[in-house]
Amino acid sequence: MMSHYYRRYPTGDMSCILDDFLYVGNFKTGKDWQSLARVGITHVLNCATEWTHRVPKDCPVRYYQSLGLRDVPSESVSRAFQQAFAILETVRAKGERILVHCMAGVSRAPTIVIAYLMAHHGMTLKQAYVHVKSRRQIVNPNQGFRLQLIALEAHLNPTMLFATMQPQDWEKRYTRNKQ
Repeated sequence: MMSHYYRRYPTGDMSCILDDFLYVGNFKTGKDWQSLARVGITHVLNCATEWTHRVPKDCPVRYYQSLGLRDVPSESVSRAFQQAFAILETVRAKGERILVHCMAGVSRAPTIVIAYLMAHHGMTLKQAYVHVKSRRQIVNPNQGFRLQLIALEAHLNPTMLFATMQPQDWEKRYTRNKQ
């Protein structure tokens, strides 16, 4: 099963979502202790159920947590939002760095990060999705996760009449603005 994910989404590197703080990757980056140390990652949040890691004693990763989410449309990813937000805010407040990963870095981890950007950085769903997608082109939350992100946007912005993401917006390619 792991090789299927890696063949389909062959990026093994981390994508920086928020400079010097928030990174998204796949299971390979989640266990590459040398790369994590090189980037200064001190915390790892694993969104997958298929893969867990044992952190070596000499590793700079001080905190490793697994959310145990399945990548299926029926999974309630929103049940993990508050736990993930608390972890991310703790890391941010300390000025440290965190990697959020799942098997491919395509659906679960990006969904958690998009939700976080909406809830704690005041972004609309479209702004958060475009930002994450521009930093990690392979982002593609499954249909059930998309619906939960739309519901989160409605919850965060009760006066909003329409969701900011339309069906065609999920399929567009977004690129990072180079300054």
